[in-house]
Amino acid sequence: MKPQPVRPRKSPIDFPGRRDLAGFVGRYHSQVSNPEFHFQDAREDLFVYVEKRPFQIFSREPVTASFSVLTDPTYRNYRSPGGRASLEAAALQLCESYRQYHSNADVFFENEALRIYHIHQQQASDTKAGQ
Repeated sequence: MKPQPVRPRKSPIDFPGRRDLAGFVGRYHSQVSNPEFHFQDAREDLFVYVEKRPFQIFSREPVTASFSVLTDPTYRNYRSPGGRASLEAAALQLCESYRQYHSNADVFFENEALRIYHIHQQQASDTKAGQ
């Protein structure tokens, strides 16, 4: 599973395992500090992509926008520079909190713009084999 920002356009290719980053952060942010917590719907390997320098869709925030645009989750979380930066900061905080309390998480890749976290989870069959 790879939580990532929602693409502005629908892709003709289905990517099973991808999740909406805002939904992922909203669902798990309050749980990751619990050492007993595990991502229930994740596959064996979970990769979380966090933009350290959020991608800019606009060179600057639009001066005006309608109420319907401002309340649209896609605009708020991914197209608005401030909203996107807030979401990426929350995702970074979630991953760092998880890493603090769980030994199965590490930084898979990092450069000046992007950090990819890797969380390796044991599958049910792995757990049974180890017993």
